[in-house]
Amino acid sequence: MELETVWLGIIGLAAGLLGGLLGIGGSIVMIPAMTEVLGANQHLYQASALMVSFFVGAPALVQHLRAGV
Repeated sequence: MELETVWLGIIGLAAGLLGGLLGIGGSIVMIPAMTEVLGANQHLYQASALMVSFFVGAPALVQHLRAGV
């Protein structure tokens, strides 16, 4: 197993744990951690997080519109 894959797993686990315990979004932990540990472009991670947020939020919007809220 590649070291990068192990780091991604550790970062994801930490982000999920902190997100669940503190009620914060995982991106607030994952984006800085992946930028520091993996050394990649922060803009790439932020764009990915925004894209995921869109696909999570769009069905919620549809359900709210159907419910008349």
